[in-house]
Amino acid sequence: MVCVENYSVPVATTVTTTDTFCGRAVGLGPRDFTPTLSAVCEAVPTATQMTYQDALVAQINGDLYEFLVEVPGTGPAPGSGSLSVGSQIYLNGQGYFTNTELQGAVNDVLKFTTTFTGQGDLDITP
Repeated sequence: MVCVENYSVPVATTVTTTDTFCGRAVGLGPRDFTPTLSAVCEAVPTATQMTYQDALVAQINGDLYEFLVEVPGTGPAPGSGSLSVGSQIYLNGQGYFTNTELQGAVNDVLKFTTTFTGQGDLDITP
């Protein structure tokens, strides 16, 4: 992406519950992931940067893309019993751009936000 300002990756599990005379039964469904991000529009993007226009075209065309967040470990070695925040983060999946919004404000740079709706499983194993 072009100059990402911030992003979030909500992951939700569909849950159904049924109360019975024997207690509560809980059913877990598929996991949904819908990453969103805000980015600054670059005046002269490089060939490897995705722009607002790229995200908008992908949304309109219904193109399938791959999503990847990978943060190298910053804490103790795996298996040591403790990891710091940000250690070993890996999220990978496929999906579609489903919302794209261009944002302009006085005395600010041109920005955009986009939402990516995942399809299939979210891989969390590097």
